[in-house]
Amino acid sequence: MVIQLKKGRDGPATLACVRSDGTRTWGKEHPFFPVHDITHCVVESVLGFDQAFFRSRAGAARAPDVARVQ
Repeated sequence: MVIQLKKGRDGPATLACVRSDGTRTWGKEHPFFPVHDITHCVVESVLGFDQAFFRSRAGAARAPDVARVQ
């Protein structure tokens, strides 16, 4: 999965996740979340967590659904 974090020109940042099959999920972010999401990415990668936030997006979870993913 490719994680893309883009700074908003005149608005909020956008987080997009492009899955290996080419599908993507994305959403606009509150100003707090870019640093928070980068932290998730680093911790999950380094510690090998496979049932965490970004792993849920690598599956079928869409951005609005992530709060419901267990």
